[in-house]
Amino acid sequence: KVKELRDYLEYQITRIANDDVVIFGKKSLRLPNTSFFATNNCLTQTQIIQFDLNNICVSGGATCSSGSLKESRVLKAMKINNNIAGCAIRISLREDNSLEEIDQFIDIWQKIYKKQNLILNLHINIRLRKTV
Repeated sequence: KVKELRDYLEYQITRIANDDVVIFGKKSLRLPNTSFFATNNCLTQTQIIQFDLNNICVSGGATCSSGSLKESRVLKAMKINNNIAGCAIRISLREDNSLEEIDQFIDIWQKIYKKQNLILNLHINIRLRKTV
């Protein structure tokens, strides 16, 4: 059951963000309860804080570092670009998590993603206006 929830979560995130998301280890043998992914322009710290405000624990690093703001040593060892690594979060699911909880996570994540893209687009538009 937990693998199906993880796969559902990753499918929904990919559906929303398309090429803006990288799911680490997706094609590798991995734990069924863990998802580690990065979304362009959504800083790890921003995501951790927003999820914390919604009583959801996520991490930017290795296991047992929930709420950590440190860069992932795993991604560093994988030689992942710093821009991507700085946007990564890891979530761990339990056997008793429900589809409703996953949908709640996705809803919060989508709001973060859309807000960060809106902010990025505003910055781009402001820079373009200054150069014209």
